[in-house]
Amino acid sequence: MSAAAAITSELTTRAYAATAWPEVAPVWAELERECPRASFFLSEVWVETWIETFGPGLDVSILVFEAAGRAVGACLLVAAKRRSALLPVRRISLNASGEADSETTYIEFNDLLCRQGYEVAIAEALAGHLSGRQWDEITLDGFCQGPAYGALKGVLRRLDLEENWKPSYFVDLAAIRKKGTPYEIALSGSIRRKLRERSRYQAEAGPLRLDAAGDVPAACAMLESLAELNQRRWSGQGSASAFASPRFLAFHRSLIRKCFSAGAIQLLRVSAGAQTVGVLYNFVYRGKVYFYQCGFHYTEDRRLSPGRVTLAMAIQYSLDAGLEDFDFMAGESSHKKELSTGARNLVWAEFRRRSLKITVLNRLRQLKRRMAARASRP
Repeated sequence: MSAAAAITSELTTRAYAATAWPEVAPVWAELERECPRASFFLSEVWVETWIETFGPGLDVSILVFEAAGRAVGACLLVAAKRRSALLPVRRISLNASGEADSETTYIEFNDLLCRQGYEVAIAEALAGHLSGRQWDEITLDGFCQGPAYGALKGVLRRLDLEENWKPSYFVDLAAIRKKGTPYEIALSGSIRRKLRERSRYQAEAGPLRLDAAGDVPAACAMLESLAELNQRRWSGQGSASAFASPRFLAFHRSLIRKCFSAGAIQLLRVSAGAQTVGVLYNFVYRGKVYFYQCGFHYTEDRRLSPGRVTLAMAIQYSLDAGLEDFDFMAGESSHKKELSTGARNLVWAEFRRRSLKITVLNRLRQLKRRMAARASRP
């Protein structure tokens, strides 16, 4: 018997309802401390707040994997029925995701929360648990490359797999600090010149200044300002902002109240004189800054770039604060690429059982993509 098989045979899986979170929370917190790939989106405070906000309306179960009486891994499973191309689909999402698209919390840097070396064993145990449930699709949102994803692909290899890889651009603050230079020196000459030019134009309204929320009331006030700017921008483009969802806002207000004092939240406002240029809502975890949400004051003056100016000042602020990494999170936006020093990859993966319904669904999805591609051609 191989070492991995031996570990797998030792594992037991305990399933809990979401209402059992108070009992499971200490176990989750211990695993978070021991897991080298834990992110803010797998933290106890994120998961707890998500369960409190979205759990009552969803079918959520918590799995704890044990070996020799000790917890070695845990995850959430969220079951939901959705319609895709008019067909009903039973979907299971891994970890704090699966809520309605209109109020999604955008989980990224997702992974299996487990002790190092147990990735394959837990993937096997998870596959065994799933074999006893009814579902059509398993979705992994914003999953990291690494041993856990490789293990899951291995144990689910008989399923159809669709992967959507996205770059997550970042700034290596630790490397810049080691050189002893300001952030902008890490950018190319042309980007640096454009950024300085945009900052000068922005400063015509008054001196540029960055203010960080110092307490929970100030942080909540900045969040409200950000939400207003964000909704104005998206409604102007004919789309709905996530901040239009009362539950999405309630989730983040609760999150701020719980962990702002621990230094896990950045709410930053950049102003030009009395005018707000932009507001950022970031998470801070293990020396890493996650750029999560933003609201920028756009005008008809095309010389201005409030997003780039705000982000550049926030990155310098994080560098000065001694943080090690500023991650823009997934997306191909030009400003993320311009202002970064590197990129990682995250995957949105869907594993599908082979059935007549899924075959029809896949063909309809392929047809939709082809029609969209034709419509985009000049």
